[in-house]
Amino acid sequence: MCIRDSYNIVHGISYGEIQFAKGNEELVVRVALDATFVFDVRTGAFRRRLPDSVLAVSPDATVCITTLWRRKFVVRGFEDGQPRSVLRGLISPIHDLVVSADGRYLALGSFAGTVCLWDLQQGQEVARRTFAGPISSLSMSADAGRFAVTYQADGPEAIVPSPVTVVWARGSKENLLQLDGMSSARLAPDGKALVGVTGENYPETAQLYDVDNRSRIRDFVFQKDSEAPCTHLVVSSDGRRLAGAFPSMYDDGYGGAVVWDLATGDELLRVEGRPGKLALDATGQSLYVASFDGSLCEAWDVDAKRWHRDLSGGLASPAPDGRVLAAPEGNG
Repeated sequence: MCIRDSYNIVHGISYGEIQFAKGNEELVVRVALDATFVFDVRTGAFRRRLPDSVLAVSPDATVCITTLWRRKFVVRGFEDGQPRSVLRGLISPIHDLVVSADGRYLALGSFAGTVCLWDLQQGQEVARRTFAGPISSLSMSADAGRFAVTYQADGPEAIVPSPVTVVWARGSKENLLQLDGMSSARLAPDGKALVGVTGENYPETAQLYDVDNRSRIRDFVFQKDSEAPCTHLVVSSDGRRLAGAFPSMYDDGYGGAVVWDLATGDELLRVEGRPGKLALDATGQSLYVASFDGSLCEAWDVDAKRWHRDLSGGLASPAPDGRVLAAPEGNG
C-alpha cells in the first residue's frame, strides 16, 4: 500500500516527506507515493527498490516501517525489504513517528494527543502518554531515553490552538522541560538540548534550551524584516549544527535556509529561495535543500559556503559520506 491509500492511519506524512538513516549502513530513504528507490549519489547508479512506501527508517539503517490498512504497520529489514513483524492495533490517525538509533523502538504521535512507544523486537507497546491536544511533532534522543513532543493546546479562552512543547524521560510522567509557544521542536541526539521555533510575531526565532537546567542558551533569527515562517528544523546527528527552512510565500527574496553552529550560534551558510524540506549529513558539512514544490534538490557544501550540485526528483537524504541518495520512481 502506498501512503496515499493509507491516509486513514497516517495523516501527517505524505508525498515528499522524508525519513532518513544516518547509521553505519550509509543508506537513506525518501518517501514516494508508490515505492522508494535507492541510488548512489556519486555515480547515479540504481541500487534497489523497497517494496512499500516507507514511513520511517532506523538511523542505523537496519529496519524500516511501512504501512498497511486497518491500523497496521509492518517492520521490514531495510536491506532486503522482508517483513520481520506486524504491529497491530495502533493508535490512529498518526501524525509523526520516529525510530530509535538502534532500530529497536518506534515512537508514534497521534492527532488524539497520544504518544506510544513500541518495542520492535517484542512487537508490543511498552509506554504511552496522553497530552491535551493533537501531536504535531515528535523526536527522541539517540538512546530512546528522552522524548520531545509538540502538541496543540486548545484552552477555554484560546481563539486558536497554541503549541506547547514538553520533554520527558522514558518511564516517567514528569516533564523535564515545558515551553509554551514553542513548535517544531527537535531534541539533540544526547537529549540534553532542545531547539524549537518560537514567536507569535515575525521574524520567527529558533531557541536553544538546556533541558537539565531548564535554561535558554541562545536564539537563532531566520531573517529580519521577513514574514517567512519556519517550516522545518533539523539537527545533525553529531549534535553540532542546526538547519532551518523559512520559505516565503512570495518571490520577495526573503525566504531561504540557514545553517548555524549550535555551540557558538555562528551562522555558517545562508541559501536564498523557497525551500521545502532540509537534510544535513551526520556532521552537518553537507546541506540538501529541496525546492518548495519538491521538484529540485540542491546540495551545498556548508564549510565552503558554495553550491555543490543539483539533484532532480525532490529532496534526497545523504548518508554520512554523501554517497547514497534515495529518490522516487520517475524522478531520477
